[in-house]
Amino acid sequence: MTSSLISNGFAPQLFSSSKPMGVMAATFHRGVLDAVSKTIDARSPLMPLLDQCHTLSSQALRPLPQAWQPEVGAALRKTQQGRPDEALLHLMCALHTLRIPAQWQCQLQEPVRLAVDGHIFDASGSIRMTCTEQCLQVERLDAAVPPLVLRWTDQGLRADPDQQPDPRWCYVEPVHLQAAGFQHLYLQSWKEPDESTVTDIFVDWPVQRQAGEDGLTAARSAQQVGEALQLLREADPCYVDWILPLLRGLACCPLTSQDMRQSGSFLSSSGVFSCGFPLSTDFLGEVFVHEMSHQHYLLISAIQHLTDPARKEAEHYSTLKGRKRTISKILLTYHATANMLLYWHDVIHKLGRGSQENLKEHDVMLRHTLSLADILRQSDALMPGGKALFHGQADLLIARGYDVPTAA
Repeated sequence: MTSSLISNGFAPQLFSSSKPMGVMAATFHRGVLDAVSKTIDARSPLMPLLDQCHTLSSQALRPLPQAWQPEVGAALRKTQQGRPDEALLHLMCALHTLRIPAQWQCQLQEPVRLAVDGHIFDASGSIRMTCTEQCLQVERLDAAVPPLVLRWTDQGLRADPDQQPDPRWCYVEPVHLQAAGFQHLYLQSWKEPDESTVTDIFVDWPVQRQAGEDGLTAARSAQQVGEALQLLREADPCYVDWILPLLRGLACCPLTSQDMRQSGSFLSSSGVFSCGFPLSTDFLGEVFVHEMSHQHYLLISAIQHLTDPARKEAEHYSTLKGRKRTISKILLTYHATANMLLYWHDVIHKLGRGSQENLKEHDVMLRHTLSLADILRQSDALMPGGKALFHGQADLLIARGYDVPTAA
């Protein structure tokens, strides 16, 4: 599969087909389901639901890149946290996001935050979920709560504007883009936790409801998100062709510091990345390239090793992070900075947007890419896929006049 991965995931300029992404995304989904299956007790009352999930996944889950979605990442994280019952619910929601019809019910011991196609809500007590070709309906069977009903449209799942969901669902409607070709993408407001309170900052999908000004971040960011995607299309249509198969949405958050950019991609929110606002549209375009590079890398590396897992990795100094990192992290970072450098080359030379800020960022990405490439060319820990990634991106940069070191 290595040649397919090179042409369809490593760089926008190499993209030709989303089929390999679909195979990998469906494989990842089924792999998470297998992990969940191993941790659910055979005497659990959820065994019938687990069997139903297996049947739907084997019979109806097609090899489509849309299978790469945050509900699957959430299921993996809940499994790792020892909460397989919740993980199973996320996997069922992931199947419904793909419009796979089914009806099921279960008894929840405590409330669970769920999401389907960007729509987020709380489920508790005895619930029944029904997905048909027309709608998704969530019911409380043990309480007099009006059901949550969402309708399928050509652009995805939508709430009825004339029917306000009962407050007990704690429902948060996603903000959808209005720009043509992007209406299926959703935004949710989020706020980064205080870094002193957590080990790693990541989007804990499905996100919690945000109050006040923080809850307005997604709506205020939507127009610029659409403009950034249009900018990428103008720079080269290959960017959008490469981005859309794996992108589901953004978790939009306020900047924690005005003198920095903040964004992040994690396997636990696959298909959704976080982005801090405000920032310029040109730099938002860079965030798209940066984080979607990580999304592609996360998917590829979940299916095949890019660095040798049997090797005890030496640590190398990363100029981008300002600290020592393993060779796998160096490769991940190089993958992103190389794509960002290609982006700035297109923005500056194709679109003529050579502002002082853009030229400075171009030079920063060039410096980091060359430094990371120098580490990678000397490493003997790259697997064939990792070598292909390194040399494939280097060839693209060399073709544009950059002197990227590749010889060991």
